[in-house]
Amino acid sequence: MPNPTPTDLTNYLSTIGVTPVAAVDEQGIIDATIAEFERRTGRRKYQGDSGTTAVRYTIPYPYGQSILLEIEDCWEVTEVRSGYNGTAGTGTVLTEWTDFEFLPMQYAQRRLPVEAIRFLNYADARPGSVLVTGKLGVASSMPQDVFNAILAGAAAQIIIQQSGESGSVSEQKQGDRQVKFGSGSDSTVSRLQSEFDRAAMRWIKAVLI
Repeated sequence: MPNPTPTDLTNYLSTIGVTPVAAVDEQGIIDATIAEFERRTGRRKYQGDSGTTAVRYTIPYPYGQSILLEIEDCWEVTEVRSGYNGTAGTGTVLTEWTDFEFLPMQYAQRRLPVEAIRFLNYADARPGSVLVTGKLGVASSMPQDVFNAILAGAAAQIIIQQSGESGSVSEQKQGDRQVKFGSGSDSTVSRLQSEFDRAAMRWIKAVLI
């Protein structure tokens, strides 16, 4: 899925009986919700890049074999190079399973991005000497549960804005649906925020195994 659009949000709101007023900045709310999801999970770019980016890294101390190097999430890595000195083509292109392995284990089957590299042999420890080229982001297309969570979180913010509520509980008839505002456990806002929170918990960048 691509990032949610204002049209997606409007359609989502209609399913719960809410019509956003013209003054609501739906795109701004979507952007803020995505930023909050990224902040909570420690990841960015759930809608990954289509082109490759080369990023320089430094091997952490202590040096030697079986060193773990955390990298930016990459949904596809095309090359890992050691001994890079800032000039194109320098260094040595490494081979997966011989020189290194990607983590987490079985990342593709688990539908996760590459989060780190474990070097099986010695890699150059000079600053910026490891060059990783790949497509940054969590996935080639935003995962469906993240897409749904962003819409739920954004919808909750719009309902809060339009209700003018801050903690109190009220109800409003919108079309053939009864929309509950406020912070009660059975409120529409509470249910939407819970969906957002649960998805964020699932996607937290955790200890690598």
